[in-house]
Amino acid sequence: MHQRQMILLAVAVLHAAGPACGDGCYFPYLLKTGKATDLVSSPKQEAVLIADEPDVRVILRTHFTAGPEDLAWVVPIPAKPSEIGPGPDVFGDLNDATAPLFTILSPRPFGLHLKCGCGAGGPTYETVDRTVVVEAARTAGIFKYVVLSARDTGALEDWLDSHHYAVPDGAADVMERYVQAGWYWLAMRVRPDKAREPTLAPHPVTYTYQAENLTYPMVISRLSAAAQNEIVLYVLSRRRWRCTNWANMTMDELTGDRLVADDTSPSGTTYEALFAAETARQKHHLFVTEFARDIDNVAMRDILDKLVGRDRAVPSYLTRLRAIMPPGAMDRDVELAAMGRWAPDVTNRLDIYPQSTSQASVTGVVAPLLWMPTLLWTGAALIRRRRRAAGAGLIALACVILTMF
Repeated sequence: MHQRQMILLAVAVLHAAGPACGDGCYFPYLLKTGKATDLVSSPKQEAVLIADEPDVRVILRTHFTAGPEDLAWVVPIPAKPSEIGPGPDVFGDLNDATAPLFTILSPRPFGLHLKCGCGAGGPTYETVDRTVVVEAARTAGIFKYVVLSARDTGALEDWLDSHHYAVPDGAADVMERYVQAGWYWLAMRVRPDKAREPTLAPHPVTYTYQAENLTYPMVISRLSAAAQNEIVLYVLSRRRWRCTNWANMTMDELTGDRLVADDTSPSGTTYEALFAAETARQKHHLFVTEFARDIDNVAMRDILDKLVGRDRAVPSYLTRLRAIMPPGAMDRDVELAAMGRWAPDVTNRLDIYPQSTSQASVTGVVAPLLWMPTLLWTGAALIRRRRRAAGAGLIALACVILTMF
């Protein structure tokens, strides 16, 4: 083979190897992966808000520490709810698909490495006062619920107490804001026949209401909040959403160039520590957007089907917002708004490199590349001296080494 043909062969081999290298000049190899699934060990709240104006469908799950015999759950709602029932078991799938996922990589050093349905029946209740009206009373899976409207906070407290919903101290001030705003109340208890079961995990509850604005009730939560609480909100709509009365950040803005590996954390990174530090700096009024994209695709279609069925006319853009806070920070409800049409997607996947390998990375990549001109020149010289086999071998070796980065 002539010298020119051999050099063209080398160029062709390098060109063929190019796409496999992506944007970089080396192939990193995987050390491990980590997922930031839980930020605190205490109970958390999870909700899906499906906003398709003017309808808002909510799928709500709260993690409880009390036993099922003591469980009573009261949720304020901006408008009279309908279609109340057990919600789909979707939060595990949502968390798996959208929780921050970190791939911890290390550059490959130089060298070859060859080694339940909703029942129509239910108990009836009498009102203590006409300022409290029982709008509906039925069952939803393991829950027995009533929908209340109230024009007086004291009367609402009396009704809840008389029907064995123990109202905690200090509840009146919190409840007053919702009563004055004309919100409704969804009061739930575990059905007596279910409360006697040895183990019980409350399933999500779903309901629908109509409203112009999207609000998640937070102030009511401080009455039964743990020392630290995790809030995860999913908004399914036609575009990305953000919180309007709390600080907002994306994962990239939160981590910047400060994210490093940390073997002591659940995610294997410093993400949890950065989240906690920035939350404290924002006085615990911070929501981080950890995922935002259209989920009408093959990878997430099963989740979309659980949320909205197979009707592709419904919204399919999912935003995941997460916060951690003590009870004292629950001083306002979460107000949400859609962002502009061109708001960028947010990925929940980040690649990082351990700090200890950064210097080795540079040395391991640059040093071998310095030998490339010498190998190619020597190979060409050998071909000119009619030692074609040896020359071709050197050029091929140079090509193989390049494909390793």
